[in-house]
Amino acid sequence: MTSLVSVVVTTYNWPEALSLVLKSLADQKDRNFEIIIADDGSGDETVQVIKDFVATSPIPVKHYWHEDNGFRVAKARNGAIGLCEGDLVVFIDGDCCVMPDFITRHRKAATEGCLVSGKRVFLKERLTNTLLARKWAFHKWPRPLLFLTALFGFANRPFQFIRLPHHGP
Repeated sequence: MTSLVSVVVTTYNWPEALSLVLKSLADQKDRNFEIIIADDGSGDETVQVIKDFVATSPIPVKHYWHEDNGFRVAKARNGAIGLCEGDLVVFIDGDCCVMPDFITRHRKAATEGCLVSGKRVFLKERLTNTLLARKWAFHKWPRPLLFLTALFGFANRPFQFIRLPHHGP
């Protein structure tokens, strides 16, 4: 069983999205994890979002930042990995909100010597703009509502919202 999980969140100058992603991480059922932000040179607004989150977060947060010299997200991830203390490292982008069981399910899926990958659901621009403007915690919406939202064309992959049982060690 994995003890500490390190979640590396990549970001670049989209503080509104990062704020919702951090909120979704703060709402995890499994609290034994840390957040490492891999920042590819964001400006002051993103830094302020991170500082505000750190001030109230029950989850430890570390921030790796380097100067903006073009697209160097791999370097940002590598820098963030150097700050990780977890036995398991999970990577997400700074525009990917996660369900409240995200850490729990990754912990259950972790198998030594194996890589686990997942798919994300892309929200349509109109829904994305509404969620960002209203700061809705849609990651806590019931899965059937998320399924219907996608089924009616506001997102792709509606079946990603149907929870399948985990069959593993």
